[in-house]
Amino acid sequence: MQIAAAKAIASLVPYETLSTTNIISEAFQGGVADIVAKSISSAVTEA
Repeated sequence: MQIAAAKAIASLVPYETLSTTNIISEAFQGGVADIVAKSISSAVTEA
C-alpha cells in the first residue's frame, strides 16, 4: 500500500517539471488525497 501511495503522489508531477529539486507534488495540491485513496484501494483489492 505504501508503494501504491508513493506512485500515486509521484504521478502528480508532470514529466516536464521534474528536476532534482522538484520530484514530488505540492503539499497542498488539490486532489492528492483522493488520488492516493483510490490508488491504495486498488492495491488492496488486487492483493
